[in-house]
Amino acid sequence: MAWIKIQNGLVTNKKTARLAGQMKWTKLQAVGFLVSFWIWAVENCEDGQLKDITDNEIAFAVGLESAEGILKALRVSGLVDSTPLRIHDWPEYQHEYLRGKYRREPEKHQKIIDLYRVCTGTVPDRERDRERDRKKETTIYNVEFLEFWKAYPYKTGKDAAAKAWGIKKPVLVDCLTALSWQTRQESWTKDKGQFIPMPATWINQGRWADEPIQRPRPQYQTTPTGPSAPSGWTAEETRQAREAKESREAKK
Repeated sequence: MAWIKIQNGLVTNKKTARLAGQMKWTKLQAVGFLVSFWIWAVENCEDGQLKDITDNEIAFAVGLESAEGILKALRVSGLVDSTPLRIHDWPEYQHEYLRGKYRREPEKHQKIIDLYRVCTGTVPDRERDRERDRKKETTIYNVEFLEFWKAYPYKTGKDAAAKAWGIKKPVLVDCLTALSWQTRQESWTKDKGQFIPMPATWINQGRWADEPIQRPRPQYQTTPTGPSAPSGWTAEETRQAREAKESREAKK
């Protein structure tokens, strides 16, 4: 089912007032027209493009006997772009609907967004906001810190961790190398990661300089029938122990 997004400021918006003035309507008549127009658009031109659409077609679509000059009034009011002829910022206002409709075909949603970008050289407000947020995050957080944060399994206390990173200034490669084995050790994996250090703690303690814990190699035991493995030995360790003993005995 198609639906449109209506903001609560539509009634008091100056563009609505301009449209009412251009068409000699009351403000509520202008609001009613816009709602009907957008409902028609989402089902008949979901990309917001109004090429080859006439005043009469719009009048018929919204149930008016006549709407002469409506496209001109929409352009003057800033509700429709002139070049190319299309609904102003349509991908922004219908973002949620279009994303939901094309959740399994996101390339079609992106095509509509790109169509607005290509025609004007700009992007809709929602896209601009996202790009601004990405740049803001890069400005606030060191780029290398963001790579560390992406790799660290316990994402809590980001600001504190970023502050510690700025003070300690660790080498990113050393951090990623350490995390490659630390994230697999038992103290980090048991109890659903309950004992993973806070990111800021990890940085402040210089944990990238830790070394993997080497399990001491158990000594094999000798029995009348040959070497046998202590409890916990793998089959490979048992085999190596047996071969080592046989090799020493052969040299005697």
